[in-house]
Amino acid sequence: MEKEELSLEKVKYTRRRFFILGATAVAGVALAGIVGGGLIAFFFPPKRFRKKIGGWQKVKPASECPEGMAVTSSYFGIPVFILREGGKVKAFSAVCPHLGCIVKWDPERKVFPCPCHDSFFTSQGLVQKGPARPYNLLPFEAKEEEGMVLVSLPAPEKLKPYPSWFRFAMQYGG
Repeated sequence: MEKEELSLEKVKYTRRRFFILGATAVAGVALAGIVGGGLIAFFFPPKRFRKKIGGWQKVKPASECPEGMAVTSSYFGIPVFILREGGKVKAFSAVCPHLGCIVKWDPERKVFPCPCHDSFFTSQGLVQKGPARPYNLLPFEAKEEEGMVLVSLPAPEKLKPYPSWFRFAMQYGG
């Protein structure tokens, strides 16, 4: 048996084939750029997204925080609950440390239920049941000054017991 050599004369190039190959190559390069750019941005976020947050921030007028009620606010994009009990102001992250769902406040039972996976947290932020165990709601530092409620992210060592995705979200904003 003789081997037949492939030569350019036997490959028929038409204008249609040329445009199909060209369009496929352009689409492949574009797709690779989109996927590659997304991966690079994910693993190496721009500096503006890596800016650490922290310090005291005014989040709510004290008059909007009635006794026994939890009101929501935002701390650098992180949803927080402000709760006044016994004349003291407390603040908790509204982000469930299990998978990041936003907890609600149930004023009748005085608990923070997670609507996603049936976890419950007390008014002290302590987990009572559900898959969020062993993580409690993250307590923020809270104080009242000049008629305003101010909150601050806790020290980094208080974040260590939480999952890495949660620590990242708390340190770099939600």
